[in-house]
Amino acid sequence: MKYSVKFLFQYTVEGGETFFEESIVMFDADSHDDALQKADRYLRDNCLTEPYSSAEGKTVTRQARAVDCFSVIEEDDGTEVYSGFRINRTRMTETEFADLLTDSCTQEELLPLRRW
Repeated sequence: MKYSVKFLFQYTVEGGETFFEESIVMFDADSHDDALQKADRYLRDNCLTEPYSSAEGKTVTRQARAVDCFSVIEEDDGTEVYSGFRINRTRMTETEFADLLTDSCTQEELLPLRRW
C-alpha cells in the first residue's frame, strides 16, 4: 500500500532567520506504523545532514520530523495523496490565518539558504 508522509523542516540561518518547509513523500509500506518507520529512516539517511555554509557564508542548520501520515487508497490520476486540516487557535483573523498557511517565500527571501 502507498502512504504519503508529511515532513516539517526547520532551517535556521546564522544570525536568526528561520525558514519552515513542508514536504510530502510517498512510501510503499505494509501499515501506517511501517510508513512512519520508513519515514524516520528516510530522514536519517537523506535529510538530517550536518550544518552547511550558505553562499552568503552563514551557517545553516536543519531539523526535520514527520508530522502526519496519510494512506493512499487509489493510484489513479487525480488521486488525493495528502489531506490535512487546521483550526485557528490564534488571535489572527480567519483571513490572516489563511494567508499565513498559504504564504510562500520569494526567491530573494530564500537566498540565505542557498549553498552556491
